[in-house]
Amino acid sequence: MVFLLGAFLILSIFLSLLITQRNIFYPKKRFYTYIKNASGLDVRPRVYLKGIDIGRVTEYELTKDNKIKVYFYILKKYLKNVSKNTIVLPEENLLTGGIDKLNLATEFSTKKKTLINKKFIPWEYSPEGIKIKNDYELDFSGNQITILINQLSTIFSNMDKKELTDSLRNIILNTEV
Repeated sequence: MVFLLGAFLILSIFLSLLITQRNIFYPKKRFYTYIKNASGLDVRPRVYLKGIDIGRVTEYELTKDNKIKVYFYILKKYLKNVSKNTIVLPEENLLTGGIDKLNLATEFSTKKKTLINKKFIPWEYSPEGIKIKNDYELDFSGNQITILINQLSTIFSNMDKKELTDSLRNIILNTEV
């Protein structure tokens, strides 16, 4: 009897922690993005905005046209902080090279910020993401290394407009032409 009571108590604690940590019953809005490489990506990495955990990756797949489509959700209570000019920045673990989390970089607060109303949020290096990075001032709050890399990426992108050679661009930005 004592064993059953103890097992029930442990199971209750475990389930309550599971439910509260996973935000199972909180309202969510689902989104997707495309990324270049899913190496090390696992289901359930967290989605962050300004260092705050606002969602999770739910699944990913290789599409018929060989793109990696990543599905994730954002808790509805944080949607008011996400503008339509937002990009996804996958953050890689420096030791494993795998994607640990997704960071969102969104437009700095403005009085007339248009909230996101679509299901697609572009990856930072997609054509849509590059356009948003070039046209809007984004808030890259979060991991300091990610911020530094994004700032260097923007600097080198601007240098590219000034005829930076393709080979140097490939080395610096680690992209393909």
